[in-house]
This record gives sequence, structure tokens and C-alpha cells, in this order.
Amino acid sequence: MNLSVMKNKNYVLVLMGRLVSDFGTYLQSFALSLYVLEKTGSPALFSTVIAVSIIPRILLMPFAGVLSDKISRKKMVVLMDVLSGIFVLAIAALFIAMGELTLPIIYAIVIVLNTISVFFSPSMSSMIPDIVKKDNLADANSMMELVSAVITVAAPITAGFLYGAFGIFVILLADGISFLISAFSESFIKIEKESLIPADNKESFITNFKEGIAYLKTVPEFFIVIGVAIIANFALAPIFSIALPVVIIKDFGLSEAVYGVVTSLMSIGMFVGPVLASGIIKKYHYSKLVSTILTISGVICMLIAISSIKSLLPNVYINTVIMVVLINILMIIILWTNLALATARQKIVPGHLMGRVFSVVGMFAIIAMPIGQILMGALLDKAETYWIIGAFAVLVMLSGILAKIGFAYLRKRGKMYTEPEAIDEPAIEPIAEEAAI
Repeated sequence: MNLSVMKNKNYVLVLMGRLVSDFGTYLQSFALSLYVLEKTGSPALFSTVIAVSIIPRILLMPFAGVLSDKISRKKMVVLMDVLSGIFVLAIAALFIAMGELTLPIIYAIVIVLNTISVFFSPSMSSMIPDIVKKDNLADANSMMELVSAVITVAAPITAGFLYGAFGIFVILLADGISFLISAFSESFIKIEKESLIPADNKESFITNFKEGIAYLKTVPEFFIVIGVAIIANFALAPIFSIALPVVIIKDFGLSEAVYGVVTSLMSIGMFVGPVLASGIIKKYHYSKLVSTILTISGVICMLIAISSIKSLLPNVYINTVIMVVLINILMIIILWTNLALATARQKIVPGHLMGRVFSVVGMFAIIAMPIGQILMGALLDKAETYWIIGAFAVLVMLSGILAKIGFAYLRKRGKMYTEPEAIDEPAIEPIAEEAAI
């Protein structure tokens, strides 16, 4: 990974703003996960809260994508962080007044925050190519992932300690303040020229949205990536977001503080991934990474299922260590795939279409997530966790096999992009981010 991108002042401001904002968000998400599981004790109810958080992204992503191609992305990013900060601080005040957060309030929290996030994400992603040279995009995205890795490791330990010592209020307060600090940092970003839809373009939302769809239809492998993403996200997201918390807290009987430490240890691989990612994604075509990594991911998930059998080993901490190692390997290889596809989208998709392309693909990629999460939660109330994880692992392997068959078919007919620099496909929605509310 080339660190020369850190000489770009505007990129550093984006990076720092995201660091502060995401750290606060992870604290809040992790704490809400613990709060819901503690109050309900039911994997099924726990899964519905997480599934509900995805609904705004499915319904609003297309609209948000068009908006991010029309309105200044910098202004959108700053505004969304300000709104998030004000909302979370209001929830903190409500908690003080009521003394608790009821399930309907928690539903409202995740829906509102994820609605705001829907408008934030395409603007943030589409803004990076406007401030970073094309040759530095792989390094810029790798650095972003490295920052995410720092957050993913540090935040759970911090959240576990703060939640155990002070409860949910302090975490809500920290999250609200972090959003406002992030907005302040982002307000200093300077973009010479944003690649937006021309101001004199008076076409309707539907017309602009159709332009994004029409562009994607020109990429033959798009349909394979979308189909594979639906299957992979249906199976992988519930393993991270539903099964693992249930295994650690409910099945193994570990405390919230220990769960925070374990979650952090599970994310160490996210430090290694970005460091190696730039070289990997420049060397291999994204189609090869997708098919190979998803197949390997399915095998790893099967091993995770086996390691979640409490009676298999004399001490649950041994089971936990094995799971930590396996999940770190999984984090690394999934991150490579996501970064390769994200970099390809930023390089190839025209700037004025980027927000729409990002949103449309993201919408399809996550559309099966809530279904998988609700199904996982319902099944965990009926059967042993390791059987359910194993069944979902088979689906992950299947997605990799189908990807390999589909790409080979297009390649045989000469319809695949062969140069890594000429990839037209956006990223599968990152899986690991779905591990918390």
C-alpha cells in the first residue's frame, strides 16, 4: 500500500472525519446489540431488529443514488452527519427521561439512522474519485479499510467496557458528539470540481434512475455478480450479525465485556487485509477473486460451525480462539474481494453516474439480507446453532461455484473484461459491516 495518498489534505480530512464518525457509530451499534439481546433474550427478536435496519437501504438506495449525482456530495455528507448527531443526542436525552429504550424506540433508532446512512454512503463513496487521482484509488480505498480495521478492533473493547460500566447512555452521548465532530472536519474539504449531473439537466428522478440501470446493462457480468451477491449476503450476513453473538453470549455464556474483546480479536485480520489488498487487486481480475474467495469462505464458515459446538472441546475459550482465527482469515479474503470491486467501480463508472450505479448495485446486493437474518433468528430458536451455521455455509460455497461457472461461460464467449484496469463492476455490499445493528 502506497502512503503517498496521505499527502492529499482533502483525502486526509475525509479519512479523519470517517474515523471519528464510524468509531462513534460502532460504539452505538455494538451497545444496542448487547442491549437488545440482554433485554429480549431471544435470537428471533434480536434478528428482527437487525433486519429492520436494512429496510431503508433497500427502499431508498435508488433515490439516494440519484440525489448524490445531483447535489454537492460534500454538502450531503456534512448535512447527514449533523442530522445523525442531533438525532442520537436527542435519543440520549429521551433515555434519561424514560430510564430505558423500549423495542419500538430501538426500531425507530435503527430505521432513522440507517435512512440517514443511505444518503451518506453513496455521496461519500462517489466523492473520493473527485479528490484522489485514479492511479491512487486502490491505495485510497485500502487506507479507508485500514481505518475501518482500527475502528472494528478498538470499538468493541471500548463499547464492552463502557456498556458494562456506564450503560447505554454514555455510548449514545459519545456517538452523537462523534457525528458532529466528523461534520466539522468534513466541512473543510475542498473539491475543485464535482462530477455531477449538469445543473441544466431537468430530467425526472425516474429518468435519471433508468440511466443508471441502462449503464449496468452494458456490463454482461453484472447479472452474475448481482446474483452471487444476493446468495452470498443472504448466507454470510446472518452468520456475522446473528449467529456469532448468540454463540458467544448465549451458547458459550461469556460476558458482554469478554464478547467485546472477542469481537475485537476477530477483526485483527482487517489490519492485514488492506496492507496486502492493493497488490492483490492489481494482480488478479475481480472475477477470479469473487469465485475463488466465496468458495473458500464457505469452507471457512463450515469450520466455524464445527468450532461452535460447545461439547467438542473441554473449554469454550479454546472454541472461541479457533473461531477468532477462522474469522480473521475470512475477514481478510472478503475484504480483498470488496476492495477489488469497489476500486473497479470508481475507475470505470462515469462520475455523473457513480452515485446511481453504487446505489442500484447496493440495493440488489443487500435485498436478501433481512430475509436471511430473520430466517437465521427463527431457526436458532428451534435448532442448535452449529447446524444452522453449517447450512448457511453450504449456500456460501454454492455462490462461489455458481460465480465460477457464470464467469467461465462469459469468458468463453469473449464477453468478459480481461484487464484488471478495465473492470466495470461495482462492489458487493461489504459483509462484515452487518455484524451489528
